[in-house]
Amino acid sequence: MKQVLVIGSDRTVRRAFESALDNVPCEVEFATDAAEGVEALRNGNFDLVFIDLQAPGFDGVGVLEWLRTAGNPVPVFVVTPSADSAVRPLRAAASKGFHYEPLREPFGSAEILAATTAVLAP
Repeated sequence: MKQVLVIGSDRTVRRAFESALDNVPCEVEFATDAAEGVEALRNGNFDLVFIDLQAPGFDGVGVLEWLRTAGNPVPVFVVTPSADSAVRPLRAAASKGFHYEPLREPFGSAEILAATTAVLAP
């Protein structure tokens, strides 16, 4: 079964992921901060990762950079606010070759489902 990791502390976002992915044939694991997310990534084999740009601890960019530096090619969606200034660190990471896809706020179940099924579809 496919494995999805969601890194972020916002309970509303967590409920949105639980609701959106309830009928998707995958197992969803949640990490409440960046360090917990990295630990899960070290110990697991995920097919898709969603990272909150503003995850507690070192931020979502830090997790993305850690993943790519470790050679992990797992598809990553970074949940970003719509404010342009908030995504500057992501642009810097992208310029270093650290690939990701944005999932811009506000988003709902439809966007979560579309992103997930696009990656996990056979």
